[in-house]
Amino acid sequence: MQGGVNLPRGVSIHCSTPDPTSLRDWSGGFSEILRHLPFKHRYLIHALITSHQLVIRSPEEARGLAAAPIEWLCDQAFLEGQPLNSSFVERCGKSISKTEIRRVFVTPLRICLQLPESDDGNRIIRNNAVHRDRFVRVTFADEDFSSARAFTSSEDVMDGCISRIVCEGMMIAGRCFCFLAFSSSQLKEQSAWFYDAHPDDPNDGTYGVAAPIPTADEIRKSMGDLAGIHVVGKFAARLGQGLAASIPTVDINPTRVAEVPDIEVTTGGKKFCFSDGIGMISQQLAAAVAKKLGVEPVPSAFQIRFKGCKGVVAVAPTGCLPAGMYMAVRPSMEKFSGNVKHQNLEVLAQASPLKCFLNRQIIVLLSAVGISDDAVMALFNRALADIKAVAHEDAAFRRLLRSTSGPVEQLGRNMLDAGFSLKARIHVPKAVSLIGVLDETKTMQPGSVFFQVSGGWDNPTGTEAVPVGTRVLVYRNPCLHPGDVQVFQTVDVPALRHLVDVLVFPATGDRPHPDELAGGDLDGDIYSVIWDPSLVPDHTHRAMEAGASAPPETVNGAITSKQLGDYFVNCMKNDNLGFIGHAHLRLADFKADGALNPVCLELAQLFSKAVDYNKTGVPATITGKLCNTLNKVPYPDFMELVGRKGVKSKKVLGVIYRQAKQSAEINNRILQTQSIHLDPELVVGDSAEGEVISGCVRSFSRKYVRDRYKDVHDAQHLNTDVSKLKQKYQDQFWKGLGVEEATLGEGANRMRAQQKASAWYVVAYEAAWRILDQNGLSPFFSFPWAVSDLLCEIKCQRVAQRPCG
Repeated sequence: MQGGVNLPRGVSIHCSTPDPTSLRDWSGGFSEILRHLPFKHRYLIHALITSHQLVIRSPEEARGLAAAPIEWLCDQAFLEGQPLNSSFVERCGKSISKTEIRRVFVTPLRICLQLPESDDGNRIIRNNAVHRDRFVRVTFADEDFSSARAFTSSEDVMDGCISRIVCEGMMIAGRCFCFLAFSSSQLKEQSAWFYDAHPDDPNDGTYGVAAPIPTADEIRKSMGDLAGIHVVGKFAARLGQGLAASIPTVDINPTRVAEVPDIEVTTGGKKFCFSDGIGMISQQLAAAVAKKLGVEPVPSAFQIRFKGCKGVVAVAPTGCLPAGMYMAVRPSMEKFSGNVKHQNLEVLAQASPLKCFLNRQIIVLLSAVGISDDAVMALFNRALADIKAVAHEDAAFRRLLRSTSGPVEQLGRNMLDAGFSLKARIHVPKAVSLIGVLDETKTMQPGSVFFQVSGGWDNPTGTEAVPVGTRVLVYRNPCLHPGDVQVFQTVDVPALRHLVDVLVFPATGDRPHPDELAGGDLDGDIYSVIWDPSLVPDHTHRAMEAGASAPPETVNGAITSKQLGDYFVNCMKNDNLGFIGHAHLRLADFKADGALNPVCLELAQLFSKAVDYNKTGVPATITGKLCNTLNKVPYPDFMELVGRKGVKSKKVLGVIYRQAKQSAEINNRILQTQSIHLDPELVVGDSAEGEVISGCVRSFSRKYVRDRYKDVHDAQHLNTDVSKLKQKYQDQFWKGLGVEEATLGEGANRMRAQQKASAWYVVAYEAAWRILDQNGLSPFFSFPWAVSDLLCEIKCQRVAQRPCG
């Protein structure tokens, strides 16, 4: 009995039908009793049912559930293992903020509703904020929440289930949600937005909004004038600009936005655009945007959406921005004529330095351009040594601490970044990944690049600059062709020294350098720069030329919702990017000439074509001859293909895989046999107070990863979730003491706080192992570091009290 309602708990229920659209009686036979409830109540009940946390067995239980307050329902969801949605629990009974969205997973056999959770939001939902409860983001997935690609070749599933949902809609908590649209990134993850445009039934519980309800077509038309676009893929991509996760910043008067021409050149009969996707922003406007975002210092560039424009705007050099203008855009940025009412500058990302990691693709290409296996293995062995040193040497741990530019909780992420994985993800210390921008001064020569990195990892307060004249290797992911990696020389351009954490390419030459790097441009692409001499080749191969492709199909008249939905389903069916990438990796490992093998070069061309499929609608067709060739190629052991025995790879990827696997196995054995010892300097007093708190996430399910980490801001979503959980236990910590952190002061209260923090530490590091022995549960060593400031304070005091010498 909880909250006055007695309901059975812990009973598993399964959807027995393969057709989720037929689940009109969503509650197991009691929809009539529950239909008067507000939609957000019904949605939460439906979420509990589809996650096997709740089953209703009788009309009496249904009536009891209908009388239960939403606070109780939220509590059930929280107790049943969804702690990362605790922000919704704390707001139960209140209106969901406009940055809260609902997500639904659809598999061939069931639908799984997720609790509303924080998201950056997008233009369409913000412009229809009063109707935000009518939007859901639907992700099509396999039964284990992995990619839907596992069943896209099944006509029964695609035509009998997926196509029907997209065409006819799906029932969620008694309401029918219909297909709306999708962004480019969502399409790659088999996700789309659905919308309920049906008016409220007087006999049903409502959304609680009296405003007029726009239709799906009206919402799509509100983006701007798309009538002139007759290619379905391009129409979908333009519409998707309004669905990309973005943060609203400041409104801009259109009269203060200039349109400047693109910088183009024709070489060999082909037209190239050096300024594809890049514009300019004034220092004044950049500062206003940064203030709105709450970031310091002011970033040098922003990835933006503005009306019908998309791309990047970089802070303009002196004299380059037309007088009196706050921003300048180019024709290559303006994809359609946007709604005149949309004057807000929306930001998707800002310039910041990212660590550079080698992966399987780039390691294969490094071999193709003459980089020795010894150079790659040296990086790998260094990563392995760093992991071992951090575990045993204080000096190594202090070096890692100094490399942490953010709060203490970033330390754990840095420790993970310092290591490696079975997929050959190896950190390159002398490298960085940056967003690409253009030399607006037009003074840089072909073959050169300019960049400087703020907050260098060994100099957190300064600016790290690579010496002028340094040869650097530049590439962008994904890359399969040997010509996708190129070598440039660093230069110094005084007029560009205000640009930090961006990679500046020249605006002159026969072909734009970004286009040479796997067909990149300047609308937000991230480029990796390596200045480690052991990884910079003496020569490179000619950049890949884009092959001729058939023109995209066009349609007569306005593009309909059905055509948009059909296109989404066809994209799911024809998505073979993963297949081509794996085939290339497999073949490059098998053939002596690696990525230079003619069949690998053919696969690289196909991959480039497949990347553009979501815009052109022209699939990358794999011929029967190519399939026959690939069928004769064995799978290397490092691909770890389920159901297939891999052949021992003799190349560097195989060596890395086996050594990484051996090291992981050794570490696991050590972890199982060793105890974690308490640091006596973090133990305060004789008494202990605390408890082991379950629910601290140490690894994430496929569903969680699919749900959050394939959008633009992967790390931001993780940081947000972890911060919420940390804040929850921080609040509990201070509430239990009866004091506030801000008014702690010195004396008895501070001593009590330190004692309690020490108690949390003791319980997590000592008592947790007893729980492990008794119940087989994992200890939660991260728990006490929710109050890391106090633990660090204790440690510093104890270190200061050590006798000298």
